[in-house]
Parts: sequence; structure tokens; C-alpha cells
Amino acid sequence: MSLATALDVDVAALTNSNSTNNAPSGSDAALNGRGNASKSSSVVLESARDGREGVDEDEAALYDRQIRLWGLEAQNRMRRSHIFVVNLHGVATEAIKNVVLAGVGQVTILDEGLVTPADLSAGFLLREDEIGVNRATAALPRIQALNPLVKLETTSDFSILRASKDSVSKHPLLQMGVNSLVVTLSSTNSTSSWTQERLIELNNLARTLGLPFHLCSSQGFGGFYFSDLGPRHEYIVTRPAAAGSTAAPSAQAASAASTSTPQAAEPPPDERNKASQPSQQTSEKTQQKRIQEFVTLEQALASDWKGKKRVRISPGVWATWALWRYTSKQLASGQRTVPARVEDFTSEIDELLEAKGVSQRSAFEQQGVDKNAFISTFLAAHDPANAGELSPVCAILGGVLAQDLLNALGGREEPVCNWLQLEGLAGKGPVHNIGARPSQVLLETRTNA
Repeated sequence: MSLATALDVDVAALTNSNSTNNAPSGSDAALNGRGNASKSSSVVLESARDGREGVDEDEAALYDRQIRLWGLEAQNRMRRSHIFVVNLHGVATEAIKNVVLAGVGQVTILDEGLVTPADLSAGFLLREDEIGVNRATAALPRIQALNPLVKLETTSDFSILRASKDSVSKHPLLQMGVNSLVVTLSSTNSTSSWTQERLIELNNLARTLGLPFHLCSSQGFGGFYFSDLGPRHEYIVTRPAAAGSTAAPSAQAASAASTSTPQAAEPPPDERNKASQPSQQTSEKTQQKRIQEFVTLEQALASDWKGKKRVRISPGVWATWALWRYTSKQLASGQRTVPARVEDFTSEIDELLEAKGVSQRSAFEQQGVDKNAFISTFLAAHDPANAGELSPVCAILGGVLAQDLLNALGGREEPVCNWLQLEGLAGKGPVHNIGARPSQVLLETRTNA
């Protein structure tokens, strides 16, 4: 059974369930087709867990595997989270599926677009008979079927994203309790509709409000993901203890050592040699609390590599930045926004590389990339005539976005810092640290698993 078919079955089951089901009370109207949902730009499906502060027994059973993976504290953080997603395209569809199944508290989807045939290419939450219906409204019942315990809301009011004239605390996003802003694009709507200036404005708004900012877009066979988790993002990583590690012991271990009995006599030399060899069965782990200082999109775009050697940044990064520059120039002059010729875009990339102090060889040739062929493929992906997205690409990017988002919410594992460029045809997805300092260790302890 496909995921799309399973979702339709789950929607039907929720619709026909009685009051003892886990489905949120008051959601039946929204689940019975589009009905009342399509009459309003904002649809709220109340969670069955409203008013509860911690994970209860039912949730603990539902999320048992992931609680064992990242801990109860991280799960509670996710449970209290409110993710605000802008645009429901293929990448967002995959990311929302993942975070809803993980058990976040609430997801709000902002989208004013209507379902088109192109949306069906990677939008498994949409159906052909819903063409012409608001994307978010149409997908809502199937998202709810994934996890009835998550509170969902949709809106088409983009004024929510405007800077507030009042105090920061009165901004609509903070009033809604949002704590993560996610903007997703597709290759065919990432030019005139979503310019570099607009994306920078949204990132700066998130910084002002103290919200992590996530930006992700598919680009034909590739795509990118950019993250700005703020000026000070703290997280914990746990790794198997390396042989000979000198990590400081935990407070509990230190206390036990201070009250332990005197050491026994030193073992014979052959026994000491065996003991000094690393064991594959060791249960000791090193836990580090680290801090990563992120930069905004505007700061990242201002970076340059003048005077630096061996610059190995993916061609897709330069192409994306050059497209944003080209679009801004075209809109300023009232012309079309997609380069009409490969030659025009090639000149734009050349100007960008020169401004950044990067040679043509390091940008393309030294990475085994045919410049002309790459540019042709990149422009074809952004041509409005080639509408639609590739499901595998959206699945990869949506998975990266969701994982990084969940890790950031839970304060676990190393985040993506700060630009991931998916090169689908090359089978690579390198992460580039653009403008940000390396992370630093705040505390390190050694514990037993």
C-alpha cells in the first residue's frame, strides 16, 4: 500500500471514529472532506492533549522508540514546540510528515496558493480532484491522519510575516507561540516571488523575534538548505569514548571516585597490556555540550574568499546566489526574471566568482563539473515551463530539514552549519560553513551508557 493510499484510509478511519478514538474532538468536520475547512482561511484542529504539560502514558508508548533515542527531555521540548511553515511544496510535504510523526506540539502552514497539476508531482498529501483548492487546506486532513495528537492550523494571511509596528513581544508569530520559522521553496517559485531581499527580510525578522530560521528549496535534481539557529545555539552530542580519552568525569563519577576503596595492587605487565587495548564492547560515552554561533543569510551572502586557497564550494551555491543577483537586477529594470540564455547567466556567475575571490577552476573544473552543462541543467530546473518537483529530491531535502529542525528543538546532535547543497546527479550533499565560526566545547563529561 502506498503512503498516499494509507493516508486516505487513515482519514476515512478518523472521520468515522467515535468519541473514544484518539482523534481530537471537534476535528470531524475538517476531516469529512474539505467542507467547512474550505470556508475559512484558517482551520484549527485541536489536539487531544491540550492542557497537559508532559508526555503521558499513551504518548510515551507512541513515541517509545524515539524517546529511547534522544531522551524524554528532548521529546518534551518537541511536544511544546510550534513550527511555522511557509509554502506547502514537495520539500515542505516531506518535512511536515517527519515532524508530525515525531510528535511536535503544533504546526501552522502559511500558503495562499491553489493546488495545480504540478503540485501532484511530489505532493503526496494532495489529490487530483483537489486542483483549485488551497494547498494547505486540502492537505490538512491527511496531515492530521499521520498523528492526531498534533495541533494543526492553516492560514493564507501573509501579513503575519510583516515586521510589527508595536513591540517585538506583540508580533503575531510570538503571540501564536511560534518558536521556529521554516520557509520552503520550489525551483519554479524561487525567483520573482521569493527574491533574495525577501528571504533576507524574513531571516532578519526571525532574528529580531529570537526564532530559528530554516530555508530549503528543491532545484530540479538538486537543492539547498540554509539554517540560522541564532547567535548562540547550544546542543549536546554523545559519542563512544575514544581510547585514551581524557574527558572530565561526570559529577556522579567524580563523587564515587572520592569515596572509593584504595586501589588494588598493580596487575602484571601482560595484564596491563590487555587492559590498555581499546575494547569494542566498552559502554563508556563522551558527552559534550557545545555552542555554535550562526550567521544570517545576509551575512553569509556577504562572505568572500579573497586570498584563500583551495576553495571547494559546490557549484550549486554559486548558481543559486547568481540567480538571486540576476533576479534582483531584472526586477529592478522591469524585465523577465529567468535568464533567457546560458550566456547571460554564465556572465552573472563569472561576476559573482570574481567578486568573491574564487577562481573558475576551483568552482567548476577542479570539482569535475562541466560548467556549461551544469548551468544549462540548473536553468532548465528553474524554467516555469518545467513545472513540478522530483519526489526523491524532495524526500532527501525534506528529511535533512526535518532532522535538523528536530535536533535544534531538542538541543541534541550537531546542527547543519549552515549551507547544505544537494547535488543529486553527483550523489553528494556537502555542507559548507559560510561565514560562521567553528563550534566550541562548553563542557565535556564521560559517562557509562
